[in-house]
This record gives sequence, C-alpha cells and structure tokens, in this order.
Amino acid sequence: PVTIPEPENERQFQNDIDKEHVGARIRFMTNLLRKPDLNADDLKSIPADDPFFPLFEEMVRLKQEADQALKKSKQETSGLEQMVQQRTLESKIKESNLRAILDSTDDDIYLVNEQYELIDYNTNFENSFYARFGVIPEKGRLLFEQMPPEYEDLKLLTIARYRDWE
Repeated sequence: PVTIPEPENERQFQNDIDKEHVGARIRFMTNLLRKPDLNADDLKSIPADDPFFPLFEEMVRLKQEADQALKKSKQETSGLEQMVQQRTLESKIKESNLRAILDSTDDDIYLVNEQYELIDYNTNFENSFYARFGVIPEKGRLLFEQMPPEYEDLKLLTIARYRDWE
C-alpha cells in the first residue's frame, strides 16, 4: 500500500475544508442575492475580514442599483402608458367630434390627401357616391380609381380643380 506523507494529507484536508468553505460562502451569497429587499444591513452577518466581504458588498450595491433602475423603469413605463391612454382617449374624442360634424350636415363631404387618397367622408358622400357610381367608397384608396371608367372626364375635371386650388 502507498502511504502519503502526513503533511501532504494535512494539506489535502485543508484544501477540502477550504473548498467546502468556498461552496458554503457561494451558496450563502446566492441566497442573499435572492432576497427581494436586500440592503446593507444584510452584510452585518458577514465578518469584515471575510475574504468574500468585498465581493458581497459589491454585489449588494449592484443589486440595489439594478432594483432602483427597474423600479424607475416601471414608474416611467407606467407614466408613459398613462400618457398613451390619455392621448388615445383625446384622439377618440376628437374623432367622435369630427364624425358628428361631418354627419350633421346635408352636404357631401370627403377628405383626400395630396395623392388623392380618400382619407374620410360623411354618410351623405357615401350614399351619393354609391348612387352615382354603384360602389361604396373605400378609405385609403385613390378616389378616382374607385370611379368606373366611363367617368374618365369627371375624373380629369376634378383633378384639374384640385390642382387649381393648390
């Protein structure tokens, strides 16, 4: 049988103790960092001469910074969400007001952009357009594409009028 000299055995034994100590300290640190309300008072249970103390201290500081940043981010997100909800509500109110104005007149009203895409219209315009051309107008499409080909002269006349207004 091979025998190891006593000092070597003692060193191996000490290494095993140190490894177990390191493992225990790491488990302690991991559990400590899992605490939702981690603070500097939690470091009081660690001796200041513990070789892991500076690491614990830095990790506590970093976790506190991360928690504060997360809290601030949640507050900002909440504020932003409230602003979006407020603006959405304001937009819906304005749209309802515009719709009420458009539909309260007997005139045909429609809105087009610079490319002659139909943006919006009132009920009277929809009814008149359908009665004249046999199709229901679609928002987002070119107004003149929605007219049957036999109305080409009317398309050109209307385009000329728009250009005169520019």
